This record gives sequence, structure tokens and C-alpha cells, in this order.
Amino acid sequence: LVVDGDFGKQDLTRVLLGATPSAGMTDVVDERVTLDEAVSRIQVAEGRSLALLSRGSKQVDAGLYLRSERTKDFFSTLHRGFDLVLIDTPPLLQAGYASTLTLYTDAAIVVVDHGSDIRDLEEVRDHLNLIDTSILGYVYTKAPVLHPTLGVERTESGDEDGVKDAEREGSAESGADDAATAAGQGGGATGGSLLGA
Repeated sequence: LVVDGDFGKQDLTRVLLGATPSAGMTDVVDERVTLDEAVSRIQVAEGRSLALLSRGSKQVDAGLYLRSERTKDFFSTLHRGFDLVLIDTPPLLQAGYASTLTLYTDAAIVVVDHGSDIRDLEEVRDHLNLIDTSILGYVYTKAPVLHPTLGVERTESGDEDGVKDAEREGSAESGADDAATAAGQGGGATGGSLLGA
């Protein structure tokens, strides 16, 4: 089960479903729907699906809501009902309730954007240690894509750093394949995906 625990953006839900479902976590916790009714199934391969649970229809103060006894019971139910529960959180240093979500996990996997400041990463590590959350590892994202023949980095805006210099020096091959895709240079070091079992 994947839980979209980013109560603000719900980007994971939009990416996987293309829309926000009418029911989700808050609806299950408030007993308006069953867990089975709120979970969306996404076909990922023949005979294989991914279960996704979005935030839900009710607008709530995420920090207070996630600390309630009913929410604690809800996460206990999830852990008993699924082999693996992955909780996608907002950036740990930007949303206080991301720390609350770690209480319902066994460990964290930190998502690190290319170009992240090492001080932010150290702060994330220290914060997770403070709240006694083990770090399983990290996922490195938005790495720059290098041009196969020019060794040129393509940035998010599509600009190619160093192309003119490389061409002036005659290192550009005629008809070189320019299939590099845009890659982010973001400084958002504190994205977080939390893993619970």
C-alpha cells in the first residue's frame, strides 16, 4: 500500500491516478467509507496492482489530525492488513506533520534532489535521529543528464552548459544525437518518503 501523506499537494495521487479520488484516509478514519472503498488499485503489470490511499475529502489540520487516537488506530490497521506500507510525506523540514507521520513507520528513505545543500541533508539526518527514526537509505533524483558525445550537462531550462565551447573546440560530432531530457537542479533536499512495514 502507498499512502499519499502529503496533505497539501497530493502530487503522488495525481501522478498515479491523474485525478484525486473522492475518498481517502480522512474518510476511512472518520468511518464514512471502508478502507477497501477508499483504496484505489492501479494496474502495474498483468495480474499485479498497486494499492494507493490518498488524503481524503475532508480538509483537516494535518498535525492535529495525524496525532489523534483514531488516526493511530487507523495506521495500526494498515500495518496489520498489508505486507508493506509506504508513506509519501511532504519535505521533512518544511512541514511539521511529516515528523508525526514517521511515528507510524519503522524506517525512512530520504529523497534527495540533485544540487541539495549538504547542510539540509545533515539537518534531516539529525531530525530523524532525534525522533528515533532509522534511515534505510536515500533515493537520488533529478540528476543532470549528460550528452553522450559532448559530455554536456542539460539543465532544467534546457540550456546546455558548455555546448558552444565544445563546438568551438571541434569536439562536437556531426549529427550528434541530442536526446537528453530535462533534469532538475532543485535545492529541495528534504523531500521524504517514509517506509513502514
